[in-house]
Amino acid sequence: MNTYKTLFLLPLLAASSVAVNAATVTFTDTVSMPNDADVTILITQFDTTNDIDTAAGPYNSTVGATLTSVTVTVKTIISGANVQMDNDSVDAQTGTARVQNLVNSYSGPVTPNAGFAAIVETADMQLNASQAFNLGATSGDTVGAFNVTAASDYDTWSPGALEAGDSGVVNSAVYAATYTGTGDLTFTINSTYTTSASFSGTNGFFQGNTPTGQFFVEVTYDYAPVPEPSTYAALLGLAALGFVLVHRRR
Repeated sequence: MNTYKTLFLLPLLAASSVAVNAATVTFTDTVSMPNDADVTILITQFDTTNDIDTAAGPYNSTVGATLTSVTVTVKTIISGANVQMDNDSVDAQTGTARVQNLVNSYSGPVTPNAGFAAIVETADMQLNASQAFNLGATSGDTVGAFNVTAASDYDTWSPGALEAGDSGVVNSAVYAATYTGTGDLTFTINSTYTTSASFSGTNGFFQGNTPTGQFFVEVTYDYAPVPEPSTYAALLGLAALGFVLVHRRR
């Protein structure tokens, strides 16, 4: 009888592991982030009472499901920045071009990790990128004004897309209730981003533009769905088979 019981339990355990396999649904949004203006992104909470719909389609298995893990990513993206530097001094000098993002305010749902340290904080989205240049003595262009030249007294920097932010797994064992519901999670930011330059000597001039800013949020829910009716049927069938085997052994 012990042999038959072992054979009976093994398929049941295998079927049970299938029933609790984790599933994943991800919500993401990117919006324009104007200078000195509040920008908000709404992310759908994990809804266990209705089907969750995303651009990829409905996830029907969320009804009655158990939220097991939440991963949150928040970042700012600065692109299109350009800084041009002109040395009008008779002496060569160094110069530093900068692209900065100062986050004036940020608010969002709590994001403590397993050690109860915040995953996403205001400081995470600050950005301070720089590039140093060695500028030659003036080439003879007008002193006291920014000028574009083909000589070594002029240089330019276009860094492309720059990102600042953080990502991590929220301590959902404690804070799952924050992310579960029928409403939205609200992420709001206000940023000031600039281009600038500094020089080691005198008569250094620059020209910079206002780059483009974006605010990005991504929330991924890992969950254990409720077993499908077919899974229950399979378990019942295995139970019946096990009963027959045990009965025959007797």
